[in-house]
Amino acid sequence: MNYSSIKIGFLFLILLAAACHKKDIEPVVQVTISNEIVTLNPTGYAPLTATITFETSINTKVTIRVQGKYGEASDVVKDIDELNTIHSIPVLGLYADFENTVELIFKNNSGAETGRKTYLIKTLPLPADVYPVITIDKKTDAMAGGMTLVSYFGYKTSFSPHNPFVFDAFGDIRWYLDLRTSPQLNTLLYEDGMERLQNGNLYFGNANTDKIYEMDMLGKIINV
Repeated sequence: MNYSSIKIGFLFLILLAAACHKKDIEPVVQVTISNEIVTLNPTGYAPLTATITFETSINTKVTIRVQGKYGEASDVVKDIDELNTIHSIPVLGLYADFENTVELIFKNNSGAETGRKTYLIKTLPLPADVYPVITIDKKTDAMAGGMTLVSYFGYKTSFSPHNPFVFDAFGDIRWYLDLRTSPQLNTLLYEDGMERLQNGNLYFGNANTDKIYEMDMLGKIINV
């Protein structure tokens, strides 16, 4: 056997191995979506939040991206790594008085993308004469890189309820609570402010009820 025959035989084995390996790779199945419901402000107390509920044809993970006004640096992105076919996705970081673009990216267990879906969610303006206008003249290394929670008192004619909000690195308010109609917290007076727990929920006391609350970012009370 000459050198040319050995070279051809070796090349054939490489191609055969590659073909066998290709057969072992499962094709990426594209997801289909059904029973979609988009609910703005699902609890009634967090106007810049929403939920998107839907079913998928296969088990899938979901990444949610709220498109920012100033490119990727102002996007709000959240990965939900649990594999499911029934989903209820919390949407945080919407702009007020704006048609927000919200994109869902679906992935299988291996991390391969199986589809995308975009939603437009229109929000109402901020309450008049409640929240400050935030102007960021100069960004410094000391500034928070993403979102800043403000335990804002914000009262004009009444001491309660207090009005916490979150603003981003560009000065836009991307979340707030409006508790005026809450039967439990319409007299909220947090003398020590609000804090976020490791699970992402809010933790605060109410001097008018002498109780401590845990609340999720949608405005739902989790523990008292």
